[in-house]
Amino acid sequence: MTKKEKVELLLSKVGEEQKADFVAELREAKTKEARQELLRKYNISLSEEEKEAMKTDTNEVSDEELDVAAGGCCSSCNCSCACTIHG
Repeated sequence: MTKKEKVELLLSKVGEEQKADFVAELREAKTKEARQELLRKYNISLSEEEKEAMKTDTNEVSDEELDVAAGGCCSSCNCSCACTIHG
C-alpha cells in the first residue's frame, strides 16, 4: 500500500468536518504509539486486512502527500485541484 493510499484510507474513515484537524494531528504523530492514539481519538477502526496493508510500507507520509490526499493540491503545480503528486 502506498503512502497516499494509506492516507486516503484513513481519511475515508474521518468525518468531512474533522479532516483538516485529523491531517494536522497526523503530521505531528511521529511515533507508532502517537498514530495509534490518534486513531482512537477519531474513533477510527481498521479491519485486520487494513492493518496488515498499512504495515507494507513504513516510509513516512510527506506534508505534500497529506495535503493532496485531503483534497488539496501539491505545491509543485500550484493548482486548486485534487491532483495526484506530479502524475
